[in-house]
Amino acid sequence: MKRSWLMLVGTLVLLSGCGAGTKQAASSSSSTKSSQKQSSSKSTSSKTASSQSSSASSSSTKTLAWSATQNQRLLDFMTTFGSQMNQAYTQWQTNAAPQWFGLDLAQYYADHPEVTLNGAKQSVNWMPNAGQFSRDAANIVAAYVDTHDTILYLFAIMPDGTGQAWVVQQAGMPATVKKTSNQQVSSAFTTIVNGQTPSDASEVRMLPASTPKI
Repeated sequence: MKRSWLMLVGTLVLLSGCGAGTKQAASSSSSTKSSQKQSSSKSTSSKTASSQSSSASSSSTKTLAWSATQNQRLLDFMTTFGSQMNQAYTQWQTNAAPQWFGLDLAQYYADHPEVTLNGAKQSVNWMPNAGQFSRDAANIVAAYVDTHDTILYLFAIMPDGTGQAWVVQQAGMPATVKKTSNQQVSSAFTTIVNGQTPSDASEVRMLPASTPKI
């Protein structure tokens, strides 16, 4: 009887030990899964951060450039646009700068590295050569003067890579410029900066008389 009792007690002890081991194993397994889940979460966050960093880096290193093809597209557009507006525009060129309010534009550019835009001084980089585009100033890649030497269009590629078409109608140093209110000019330049061709000549239409030409 005593021997049977001891065997029963021994069996219970063994079962109790097995139960504890099972609980410890389950707890260890749960801990491992939790650790793996946290590690996976950290990995995902790291990948997301890396992706965002890469995107930001790509944006900040966007190429600023103006090609001969883009220059020709703008010339074609301004020629057609001027004709439709009963105006004519002369393109500024390094070897033949037109006059504007009696000023030699080449000399004006050399003497004035800024303009006034929306009431604030804006640094400008006049007619940059390849590899000389600024990320701190507006890069004026083209300029057009009307035949009366009173309207000056300036086409700028901004530090963020976007294009802005400006117009100047009064003499002064530095020049006071504003974004053109003419959507045809603005849209055409944006299209060209983005590497595309603006509407062809047949699609450039005369604006209503009440619509500002500049």
